[in-house]
Amino acid sequence: MAKKFLFFSLFILITVIFSGCKLSGQVTTSNGEPLEGVLMTLSGDVNSTSATNSNGEYEFEVPNKQGNYTISPSFSDYTFNPDQQIVQINNKTPDEGISEIDFEAIPNFENDWADVSAGDYHTVAIKTDGSLYAWGENNWGQLGDGTTESKSAPIQIGIDSNWASVSAGGFHTVALKTDGTLYAWGEYGSVLAPTQIGSDNNWASVSACNTHTMAIKTDGTLYAWGNNGNGQLGDGTTVSNYSLKQIGSDNNWASVCTGYYHTIAIKTDGSLYAWGSNFYGKLGDGTTEEKNIPTRIGADNNWASVSAGASHTVAIKTDGTLYAWGKNKVGQLGDGTIEDKNVPIQIGSDNDWGSLSVGFEHTMAIKTDGTLYAWGGNIDGQLGDDTTEYKKVPTQIGADNNWTSVSGGFLYTMSIKADGFLLAWGRNNKGQLGDGTTEGKITPTLIGLNKE
Repeated sequence: MAKKFLFFSLFILITVIFSGCKLSGQVTTSNGEPLEGVLMTLSGDVNSTSATNSNGEYEFEVPNKQGNYTISPSFSDYTFNPDQQIVQINNKTPDEGISEIDFEAIPNFENDWADVSAGDYHTVAIKTDGSLYAWGENNWGQLGDGTTESKSAPIQIGIDSNWASVSAGGFHTVALKTDGTLYAWGEYGSVLAPTQIGSDNNWASVSACNTHTMAIKTDGTLYAWGNNGNGQLGDGTTVSNYSLKQIGSDNNWASVCTGYYHTIAIKTDGSLYAWGSNFYGKLGDGTTEEKNIPTRIGADNNWASVSAGASHTVAIKTDGTLYAWGKNKVGQLGDGTIEDKNVPIQIGSDNDWGSLSVGFEHTMAIKTDGTLYAWGGNIDGQLGDDTTEYKKVPTQIGADNNWTSVSGGFLYTMSIKADGFLLAWGRNNKGQLGDGTTEGKITPTLIGLNKE
């Protein structure tokens, strides 16, 4: 359940300047950011309204008159600590100065989000209690609510509370439960609700993109299914397969990520492998020739994490350095150019990159200090920097340092903060942001209005 806040009004004794006084203060969020546009209401012997400025500040003129006044803030989707301030003015008291009357703005949004995955036009998320939610396009049943009706706000999927991880693909969704079982739904409306795949209960991770899926078991073996027109399943063919198929016999796969028609994976020894479509050199093997079996990329054995998009790939090494390769038309590699690269190249010299997620043609990453960065395509504001201009180098988004996870989708982004709040930005034509509208956003926007 989302946290509930209960606040009590405070009583403040303020002395007045004989010629009158000013009652002023500031409204900030819990992390100290000023909140602009808050309606401030002064009631009492004098009634007035004001709105906070870009610094979150407000001010009221009060005549030299004894009396009690109440200051109350109001702003859509926020509660305040305190909810009001009572001020007593005594014009017989010598001027001793007036204290600032400040308020803290608390978002009235659910703050119990644990995991989120952005697909092409739909989003799926898990809360801290293990419950599953979905929203966005649902033409193929990819939300899993038993219908094909799209939703523009989060809706709970079923009543189970043991979901562990989830991955949103193009028209389908796959997820794991805490007992290691695998579930899938969507894809042309054939399955409208979460359906268990097989009876195995030793699945460790799963990744879905566009039209194929990859998964790893707890014994380190690798499995694939779905479209295989470019060899993205890695089984040595280009024949599509719609049932679970083990890829090779290796049992040391650590992580896997599906891109658009290609796959990238890391083994437990830190080595990197890629297969499938190789347009623009997105496999990173120095060629543009597709591969239909896992192919080792370079000789390094210190790869920690990797994420694949439409035509580019980005990865982090164990030393915290960042690498990218593939298409770079809109600067999605982050090297300051728009030139494609067919081998991994280091991006900058920073060594404090913590996690990343690649969208269609944009890249999102979080540093170990919790700051958020974005670069690449930005036509729908998917970078979240309050513009629609693409960026060729990693660009910090805001000043917050409490970002914990991020997921890049098709021209939009979802992210969770350390306090459990969920935010979204970018394209929203199918309601995939989850804010109850189909209007795009170019800055991080809170999702999941608390209805209680």
